[in-house]
Amino acid sequence: MHRHVDSSRFGAYRIENVHLLTSSEQRQEIVQFWLRERAIPTLPEAVRRAHEVCLLVRRDDGTGALAGVSTVGRMRTRSGLIYWVFRMFLRKPDRVPRLSLAVANATCAHLRLRARREGDAAGMLIVTENVKLMRPGARMLFQRQGCRYVGRNARGQDVWVVDFPAHATAAA
Repeated sequence: MHRHVDSSRFGAYRIENVHLLTSSEQRQEIVQFWLRERAIPTLPEAVRRAHEVCLLVRRDDGTGALAGVSTVGRMRTRSGLIYWVFRMFLRKPDRVPRLSLAVANATCAHLRLRARREGDAAGMLIVTENVKLMRPGARMLFQRQGCRYVGRNARGQDVWVVDFPAHATAAA
């Protein structure tokens, strides 16, 4: 069965939207990628998270090697609103300037469009698992991208929200 996959290019990379369309072969490739890169330490967690992949980031150099992924899972806040929880991992050699921003923006654009069509989420939640993203410059970048700071989680990580238009005044 052929499935349509949206893709775009960013420099030497191809970004493919596979949200809710990953094949078992792709999930197996993703699990092996995470384990090899030590991004996710256990096989059960990698298998679970492979079902949450939204975007694949591939080298556009003829190899099509997997360079990174974004994942999204749904969560309900205490107020009852549903948010997509965004995560991303890029291999160290592929952490080139602005690629992570392109992946985050492409993920957000897809989820925003889906929310407009399905009415299934109030926004996208970003938890800064990488301590570099808690620096003042990174915080200013989040603000410039339209993110709203909502505080820190129990682990002391910054939490940001991108509100989707229909829910622009909703609180996380």
